[in-house]
Amino acid sequence: MSVRPVPREIVPWAAGLLGCKASELSLETVAGDASSRHYYRLSTGAATYVLAHAPPETEKNEEFASIGAILEEAGVRVPRIFSIDLKRGFMLLEDLGDQTLLPLLNERSVDAFYGDALLLLDDIASVEIAGRVSPRYDLALFREELSRFSEWFVEALLDKKILEQDWDLIHRFNQVLIDNALEQPQVLVHR
Repeated sequence: MSVRPVPREIVPWAAGLLGCKASELSLETVAGDASSRHYYRLSTGAATYVLAHAPPETEKNEEFASIGAILEEAGVRVPRIFSIDLKRGFMLLEDLGDQTLLPLLNERSVDAFYGDALLLLDDIASVEIAGRVSPRYDLALFREELSRFSEWFVEALLDKKILEQDWDLIHRFNQVLIDNALEQPQVLVHR
């Protein structure tokens, strides 16, 4: 994982919010997601937070905050947003820890954990979003999302070049997926 430089202004910004000096804070990079956001665990010594840099030129920070509020209102557990600077793309978030699911899975636990995950996805899909969430999935967004398979998985992860003769099959298969998805009820989805 390449370490990206921390924006110079972000730690003083967080220190101001927390009522301390930047020199009193420690920072470590934490795993990110499939976006251009960068996450850091910020420690005051007494508490930890997640400091996020989500460049406003590439990230939809207003939508991120809006969806977080909608989920929280519906009783879905999401990290609390303590503060957000939309202009610079800085966020101070609740630190939910770094425990991932994979190390906890075994023959005795897998059904319960996956059952809980499916119930949570059902809760998310049940959230009323009419007029509250943008953008909605449409043809263009589905195509953009499906393009990630060839770019991120086949070419980047597998290091394979898709041959010209394979593109027609990929496009036809993607169209079947898109047509099927557009026939379904529109709900809030976890991406």
